Amino acid sequence: MVIQSEQNNQSWSKWPKELKHRDKLILEEKRQKYLDLINEHIFLQYIFFQQWNQLKEYANKYNVTIIGGNNIKFIEINIFHLYRYAGVC
Repeated sequence: MVIQSEQNNQSWSKWPKELKHRDKLILEEKRQKYLDLINEHIFLQYIFFQQWNQLKEYANKYNVTIIGGNNIKFIEINIFHLYRYAGVC
């Protein structure tokens, strides 16, 4: 998410070659440079899943089913898995 933001939210397919092909040195540089932002994303995801689980438990207590379970995803062409496994595509 941090790299995508740095790349003006462009699709990963438009990123520089070294990012597109996950150059280990470049990614480590980015990790170091953006460590605070990465940790912020991790924390926010942790809080989200805590709140989501509380909401789901509350809803289930009243026999309300939430469709989607824990796997709410916003699907778009440049999702993380496409980027991460680009060598497979």
